[in-house]
Amino acid sequence: CDSIVLVKAPRQTGKTSLLARAAQFARAGERRLVLSDFQTMSASQLHSEETLYKGLASGLATQLGSQVDLKELWNDWLGANSNLDAAVVAVLEETKGPVVWCFDEVDRLFGHPYSTDFFGLVRSWHNRRALEPGSVWQRLTVVITFATEAHLFIRDLNQSPFNVGTRLELADFDEAQM
Repeated sequence: CDSIVLVKAPRQTGKTSLLARAAQFARAGERRLVLSDFQTMSASQLHSEETLYKGLASGLATQLGSQVDLKELWNDWLGANSNLDAAVVAVLEETKGPVVWCFDEVDRLFGHPYSTDFFGLVRSWHNRRALEPGSVWQRLTVVITFATEAHLFIRDLNQSPFNVGTRLELADFDEAQM
């Protein structure tokens, strides 16, 4: 399985439904599944990268049944990206088997000042999978669903997860398909 799977489609065309089916397939294949649905997050959860990243780390740990003490692990001297990265490593190290982490409706992040940093971090996980054979990154697949053209919001496409991995683009039905 690729390190990143991108699912792009217009709003209300079945991205989340496809994600649900993929989740069933992943579970059947003995993969651990984590879902981070940005549509359900409140404005206060998305307000700062620190708040968002702590929420993502907590969701990852909780859904995988991790015993990692995130409060102990989080280091105020480090930036949010380094802290989330360390939390993901710690949780993956104690989790057996492959993990599929689904980020649904990431469009909600595009307007935030930290979005380039966040998507750069996700891209770094893809790069580390290639650069660190045998590491925990070999077992992580990130699935990202979005509707908006990501390149309109990402400043540096070389640090973007939107130009690597497997891309699935769902289109509207044409007249013949109807």
